[in-house]
Amino acid sequence: MLSRTTLSLLAGAALIAVLGGLFGSAPATGGGCLVAFGVLAAQRSVPLRIRVMLCAGLALLGVAVVRYVWDWADPMGGGVDTAELVARIKDPAWQRARFQRDLLVAGCLAAGFGILAGTTVYLSRGRLRAVPVPVAATLMAMVALVLVPVLGSFTNMVVGTAVLVGGYLWVMRRAVRGYGAVPVAVAGSTVLATVVWQAVDLASRNRPRPVEPGVFYAVAVAVDTGPDVELAVEVGLLLLAASAVVLACGRLSRDRA
Repeated sequence: MLSRTTLSLLAGAALIAVLGGLFGSAPATGGGCLVAFGVLAAQRSVPLRIRVMLCAGLALLGVAVVRYVWDWADPMGGGVDTAELVARIKDPAWQRARFQRDLLVAGCLAAGFGILAGTTVYLSRGRLRAVPVPVAATLMAMVALVLVPVLGSFTNMVVGTAVLVGGYLWVMRRAVRGYGAVPVAVAGSTVLATVVWQAVDLASRNRPRPVEPGVFYAVAVAVDTGPDVELAVEVGLLLLAASAVVLACGRLSRDRA
């Protein structure tokens, strides 16, 4: 169990990372995530073998975050006109560089997820009956969360979100009562799996394509309309999922010791 000071440090680092994603600050996002991962990796009460596996998974997630935010200081469209944007998009070297970045991010996320999910399965031997409920509940909750804006007014969205979160916590609480920390680790792994899927999909869509002569290229110009809520949510989900998996695995390893 983490001390109050450690939990405060973890929450503070996560808050800084989420705010960094919200306002497009690479140092805040990357630094907050690295500090949070470092705090999670510093569980000394966890057996050495399990700690090494958890630290390896967290290190890969950290590499993915750092590589993802590395180019924020010089975004593709910063200070260039439409002609230069089209030239960059048609440039094979730029396409390869973008694809290699996305591929590295997706690969590190997938490897980190694989290690953390494998640790969860290893520590959950004999209690795999606990897997279906948190997986189904987490996926349904994430889909429902995406559909919350359909409710229209701000009041309806707040009420809908509260009902959704309350129902999810009720289901997870019942699962935890029956199977201990296993449902928490499984739920975190499920969220990490969705993050990996999004990264792999992005890399697949950004793979290099040959430039065909005579083809017309259109450029959609993004207008800065304020905070990036979507990115902040993604950062928050990554940190929440990693924390759930690592802390739950630490609890399971102590119970087995």
